Amino acid sequence: MPAGIQISARAEEKRRPVTAPCTTTGLVKVRYGDNQQAVFNSRCQCELLIKHMKLKCGYTDLEGELDLISWRNGDLQGVSERRNLHEYASTCLKERETYVLVHIQHDEDEPNPEYISLLHNLEKFKPDLALKLHDLSRPQAKHIRAKWSSMSRKEMHNGQSDHPNSSAAPKQSLLTRKATGSKFLDLINSAMRSKDLLGGTEETRNKNSEK
Repeated sequence: MPAGIQISARAEEKRRPVTAPCTTTGLVKVRYGDNQQAVFNSRCQCELLIKHMKLKCGYTDLEGELDLISWRNGDLQGVSERRNLHEYASTCLKERETYVLVHIQHDEDEPNPEYISLLHNLEKFKPDLALKLHDLSRPQAKHIRAKWSSMSRKEMHNGQSDHPNSSAAPKQSLLTRKATGSKFLDLINSAMRSKDLLGGTEETRNKNSEK
């Protein structure tokens, strides 16, 4: 190859842009609908990710905000929070993790927003996640449940301290029933003996009258 052509080829190679190798980092899996799944790239602004999820999952007409909760522990990721909208979603999400799409519905009459799972029948797949969503919507319910659980544990502890031997009460009841039954039998036997004595006395009187 002539020298001039070689120099031209080298110059052309230098002018070509250097492209990064294709990688799968930053991808997350989102569950929604009738057990449907979609993969999204978290290396974009949260606002752009939300728009993309609405479009791809078919929720463009849905009013309100969309967010994600972790499939692993139920934590709300906060991609819809105002302070995070212009941040990269990768700062909120972990790559290769699975999330559930959540609809946040605000009501003027309610102090707290309602968090609704867009994965149908979440309570069948993950009952603990459904409970966490309920607690997010109704924080007072979580407080009441925790208080009730504490009271129940305290009552169980007090019951065990009052009756260290759980079988003592049934045994005592059985002994009481036996004692009562024994007394009842003694009364019957005593009555029968009294009847026999009376009968014998009457027979003696009859014999004496015949004589």
